[in-house]
Amino acid sequence: MSAVVYPKTLKLIKGLQLITTMWIVLFFTLKSVTVWQPYLIYLMLANLVVIALFWLDKRRAASQPQARISERMLVAVSSFGLFIGSLVARKLFKHKSISLKFNIKLLAAQLVVTLFTVGLVCFKLVEFPLL
Repeated sequence: MSAVVYPKTLKLIKGLQLITTMWIVLFFTLKSVTVWQPYLIYLMLANLVVIALFWLDKRRAASQPQARISERMLVAVSSFGLFIGSLVARKLFKHKSISLKFNIKLLAAQLVVTLFTVGLVCFKLVEFPLL
């Protein structure tokens, strides 16, 4: 089964994914680097796991199609790393980059994480240190 490619739609979705990812990362890192150092270490480790999963899925796609990692798992794990690793891995390994269905799932998850973050701040459930 061949995938139908919608270049303009994919470009729009990937742009929105990049914008939401950068917003979350900048929001957290610009607050205070010293307070957020453990968080940044967590982000680095989580994104390394995401990149490793995308790499493993790409290898399995060529050799063992029945043992692949599900899209649901890739999206869920990507959300723990704020989608940075998924953006890097998709670009680096050229994996899952033209699948419209996967990109829509990833964008939906990113929007949920972004809205959750905004909600925490707006309702003052999380206190951030001032710069």
